[in-house]
Amino acid sequence: MGSFTSSIGTQRGPVSVKHGVVVVATGAAEEKPQTYGYGQSGRVLTQLDLSDRLGRGDLILPEEATVAMIQCVEQRSAERPYCSRVCCTTAVKNALLLRERYPDARIVVLYRDMRTYGFREAAYREAREKGVSSSATSRTRRRNWR
Repeated sequence: MGSFTSSIGTQRGPVSVKHGVVVVATGAAEEKPQTYGYGQSGRVLTQLDLSDRLGRGDLILPEEATVAMIQCVEQRSAERPYCSRVCCTTAVKNALLLRERYPDARIVVLYRDMRTYGFREAAYREAREKGVSSSATSRTRRRNWR
C-alpha cells in the first residue's frame, strides 16, 4: 500500500515513476445553457467564460455596471439532480475579481444553495464584506423557513 510504479509515455518513450498515491481525474465539461440568452447575446456568459475573460483582461464594463450571476441554470433538475461543487466557488472568485476591477459595480449572485465548501467559505465572507450581494431563490427561502 502506498508503493506504486507507473509507466508514463513521453516523447523519448515510456518512463517508470515510483510514487505513493494515485489521483484519477476523469475531467468534466461545462454544460452550456440554452436559456437566458446564452449564445445569442455577448453579455451572457458562463462562469468559465467570465473567468477566462477576466484572466485575459478583455472584459470591459462601465464603472457602475450591474452584474448578475445566476447559479444552477438548467442544473439541479430531474436530469441533473447533483451539485458540481465548483460553480459557487467560481462565482465568488469572479465576484471578488470584478469588485477589485470595478469597485463601483453592483454585483449580485442569485443562487439556490450557496455551496462554498471548506476554506472557500472565507472567500464567500470576503465577497459579502466587499459588498457583493447574494440572494437565494424563493424556492430556497421557503425551504429554509420551514
